Amino acid sequence: LAASVSFIIVSLRLHYFFSEVVRCGIPQNVKNAVITSEPEEFYPDGSSLTYVCRSSYLMSGESTVSCRNGTWEKTPTWNIKCLKPCTVTVEEMNRRGIDLAYADRQKMFAPHNDHITFACQRGKVLAEKEKTM
Repeated sequence: LAASVSFIIVSLRLHYFFSEVVRCGIPQNVKNAVITSEPEEFYPDGSSLTYVCRSSYLMSGESTVSCRNGTWEKTPTWNIKCLKPCTVTVEEMNRRGIDLAYADRQKMFAPHNDHITFACQRGKVLAEKEKTM
């Protein structure tokens, strides 16, 4: 009995020694985004991380990735992007003869899919019915 107990203990130790720990390394960098949790050197299998975009940037795609079998996965594909905000400057508005209708005249950032209303500067008239900038 003592020999069989010893064999079981040695067998368990060898199995533990040779079993591979599945984990993911540092995930890829996403331009203009940060991970919401503290960075680690390794992440256990099944971990999830969430990215958030920097101020004024808009997330395109899913924001969460998961560690599966030692690889960072995201469904359907790794396609996280932070879209740069649209900008308008005083110089550009002066060149076009327009002002912001509802804001101070300064450089302005607008997230994607936002709407900005412009008005003609004093003494200027709209040249076309619809014009995009």
